[in-house]
Amino acid sequence: MTLKLLSTAALLLLIHSAKAQPTLTSNVNPANGDHRVFYRCDSVSPGASGANVTWDFTNLTVITTDTVTYASCPAAPGCATFPGSTLASSESLSPYHLYYIPSASKLSMNGSDIPQPIVYSDPEDWLRFPFTYNNNFTDTFKATFVSANYPYTRMGTSSDTADGWGTLKLPTGTFHNALRVHRVQEYIDSNNTFHIVSHYHDDLYQWYVPGIHDVVFGVTLPMTINNVSAGPTIVVYTNATPAMGVENPNLLDANLIITPNPASDRITLRLRDNSNEIMTVTLCDAMGKIVAKDEYDAAKMAQVGFETSSLPTGLYFISVRSSLGSSTRKIEILH
Repeated sequence: MTLKLLSTAALLLLIHSAKAQPTLTSNVNPANGDHRVFYRCDSVSPGASGANVTWDFTNLTVITTDTVTYASCPAAPGCATFPGSTLASSESLSPYHLYYIPSASKLSMNGSDIPQPIVYSDPEDWLRFPFTYNNNFTDTFKATFVSANYPYTRMGTSSDTADGWGTLKLPTGTFHNALRVHRVQEYIDSNNTFHIVSHYHDDLYQWYVPGIHDVVFGVTLPMTINNVSAGPTIVVYTNATPAMGVENPNLLDANLIITPNPASDRITLRLRDNSNEIMTVTLCDAMGKIVAKDEYDAAKMAQVGFETSSLPTGLYFISVRSSLGSSTRKIEILH
């Protein structure tokens, strides 16, 4: 097994990140019956990316308000035009709707009627779960619509990156576990009759908080059409409050079982209810020196263990990383 030094500062940083970094799951998906007030505000910069950032938007000036209501399909208006949709949203300031496919693994856009039906044959993934800092994905999408009696095809990509986490300050309160998602949309609308091709670029920053349905705050930079800027920066926040969220659990920490503790001859690790995880396990002594390190696939091995009979009596730290997050536990070895 590989031996290398791990500084005390690095070990403390690992422990801190395991406690603080939020992970989005399907509990941020909008749901039937949700009502959200969206406050459109004056233009602001989306601010910095990175870990443990503080974004202060407490001095926003509200320009207009809009209420968005979510209803399940097929009861919601227009659902039959958008096959596969299970949720639709409507706005108080317009007659238009958006159609979604929310699930445990993702949130997908499936169409809209702004101003004519845009029907997706390949839905656009807006979020995938679990999703945490530095995660990213790119999804392709395809839709068709009719404009001025002529058919158009829309094809493009949507790229999401969780580029920051930290504290989000809004007029509605302070959210201590917000994750910022930077979405870049590139797509083309084309018409074969007149050989019309229009290129679009959208750049959006959206903040989510575990346990709160829908986006909490968003900054959409001006769209570009054929490389020409079109429209203003759009800034919105909702009437969501910090009390509506939940403390985001560390999914790895919640499912990690380490026995026995104290240990004498062997330490055993296993994951509960997450059999497809690849785990990197590191055992360090109290000075931060790595004494053992290994990686295993929980789908192939029910558990993994370290022999500790040759290690001196004392305190040790066992650190585990997987796609669910990271966890550090204190272990005592007694002989």
